[in-house]
Amino acid sequence: MTRQESYARALAELLGAGSRVGRVVRSDRELEQVVREAVDGAPIYWFPHMTLIGPRVIESLGLCCENFYGGAVSHSHEATKLLFRPLWNDSEVRPAGWNEYFSAAVAKHAIPGHAVFRRKDLIEATTAILDRFGRARLKLPTGSDGDGQFVIRSPRDLDRALPDPAELLPGGAVVEVDLKETRTCAVTFLQLGNLRATAIGEHHRDTNNPEVQHQSGADYLTSLGPPEAMKLEAAPMGESLGRSVMELGTTLDQALRLHLPQLLVTRRNYQIIDGVDQRGRHHRGMLEQ
Repeated sequence: MTRQESYARALAELLGAGSRVGRVVRSDRELEQVVREAVDGAPIYWFPHMTLIGPRVIESLGLCCENFYGGAVSHSHEATKLLFRPLWNDSEVRPAGWNEYFSAAVAKHAIPGHAVFRRKDLIEATTAILDRFGRARLKLPTGSDGDGQFVIRSPRDLDRALPDPAELLPGGAVVEVDLKETRTCAVTFLQLGNLRATAIGEHHRDTNNPEVQHQSGADYLTSLGPPEAMKLEAAPMGESLGRSVMELGTTLDQALRLHLPQLLVTRRNYQIIDGVDQRGRHHRGMLEQ
């Protein structure tokens, strides 16, 4: 049994009312068959392995908060960490569907950084961050668990990270301040059918390689209901930091729902980092989703 199937069984138990794990869909043909069954009256609860991407995917599958656990977005960049960084210098090189109002709203609550889609912008943004903070971190948009990220000490390091000399960066990249003495926390909002829950946690740092933002586990406090129902005095990171992290997570979640109401995301996770830059200045803000 795969991990995804194990999760599906757990979700079926939580949903109750005779819920069971159905077939695993691995092709468009299988998906069409499942959709036909749904039209014929067999109710389906959708649990995708990855974020669904497409301008009509929500409508075509009849997805809503009550029958879907995961994320469905219109554009590919909305499924990555690019979504939570403003463009460098309001660059005209941007993907279709870029929402500048959302990126401006979340920039006030994120650590300093930018989304870039061409090498010129990448060099300029990296140089600015190096001049101001002493060290930068480059991240590829789809990297996870520490993969696809590079510590940048000078603009020359960009050639090592991105050896392809092409001017355009079709998938984009994130460049942000690199922090030390960090604590990484997370706030998660869940909706599973009619069930709603909130979780707050702190990740354990992987000390084998301090240059990689990779966690080796986490401690979480979970509560049914909205964030206000959580007893933050029991938060793993302590009450003071816990309240600050929860406030940041709630603010980011409100911005997402205000500026991007077309997205369907029933599991929303916001990573918050606390640390200092190479000049000794303290930062606390959104790291990524």
